[in-house]
Amino acid sequence: MLKMVKKIAHREFGLGALLAHGSYIAAQRIGKGATNFIHQVKGQEIPMHDPRVKTGVGLQYALADYGADHMKAAHDPFFKDKDSWGIKEMKGLGILEPVSPTDIGVKKVALFKLLDIYWSLLDILGVCLFGYIPRSVGTLEELLGIIRSTTGWRTTWFELMKVGERSINMARIFNLREGFTSHDDTLPEVFYQDFKGGPLDGQGAINKMNFKKALRLRYKLMDWDADTGIPSNGKLIELGLGWLTD
Repeated sequence: MLKMVKKIAHREFGLGALLAHGSYIAAQRIGKGATNFIHQVKGQEIPMHDPRVKTGVGLQYALADYGADHMKAAHDPFFKDKDSWGIKEMKGLGILEPVSPTDIGVKKVALFKLLDIYWSLLDILGVCLFGYIPRSVGTLEELLGIIRSTTGWRTTWFELMKVGERSINMARIFNLREGFTSHDDTLPEVFYQDFKGGPLDGQGAINKMNFKKALRLRYKLMDWDADTGIPSNGKLIELGLGWLTD
């Protein structure tokens, strides 16, 4: 494996040069069903976190505009019970009730809509995701104070969350222009199957139909078309993005 890292880094002729393109393109070039053996979303390899035990992470894998990423939103265990850090500290954003890590119902979808917007905002601000809730000890009030003192703006969490929402919608429009559709908002088939071996042997599969329902609900909560995932003109105008409506 260590030798292969060097071959990939230097794009050595043969397998090194092929794998340097990433597993998605490599599998397409190999052909003969090779794409059945890779795990990716929008060409980006799945990280180490298995969505069969954290379904919200699975939603974010499917919906992330740049492909599967475990840092697109917080992880489900931060909201699993009333004593969880996320539930205790994020009430100001409307996160009030705990949800099981393996739940894939309406509460989970609504929770991860808010978390996606919040996480997008943290990326825009350049804030370390390990420094502020629900990942660590910094509070919403402290972060807002830092933003205000840094910018000199009397901004609010309402305004800041709109910034995150604006970013998500702009990225969605960009991807649509580049040819991505709602069909690309999916998970590898392996996650719709039970675990094989280990303490969860024979358990854990995400119900594919329920996952598709969750995606449709997520589109609706974002004011996107339930079938195509295209943002509505009204939502774009609300966010000051009317120039993207064409």
